[in-house]
Amino acid sequence: MPGPPAILIVDDDPAVRTLLARTLAKQGWRTLPASGGLEAVTLLLEYDGPIPLAIVDLVMPGVPGLDFANQLRLDRPTTKVLYISGAAGSVEVDSISHEAPHAILQKPFTTEDLLERIRLLLAQ
Repeated sequence: MPGPPAILIVDDDPAVRTLLARTLAKQGWRTLPASGGLEAVTLLLEYDGPIPLAIVDLVMPGVPGLDFANQLRLDRPTTKVLYISGAAGSVEVDSISHEAPHAILQKPFTTEDLLERIRLLLAQ
């Protein structure tokens, strides 16, 4: 039997992962936290339940956020992606902000901003 829906969290900062996981758990979500793209791909392959959303840091060592998101689209095409980034003004942030402004959240952000953005993405 498949697992319950879960939100994948991919961020190399343990404090950010913990904050996101706790915030989402309070809203009743199961979370799959990963410290980077390689760990996240392993979670994707092992988890048999739906993953309606992935929260992905754009700037990470190893596999960058955009590279991971491209792999995610191949493995789980229905999973939506919310990018988070503290790298204001980067080419990636500017590009996503222009193409899909609802799909990026600049760090630091409030819990309210995060939950509103998640609701918006999941409603699409």
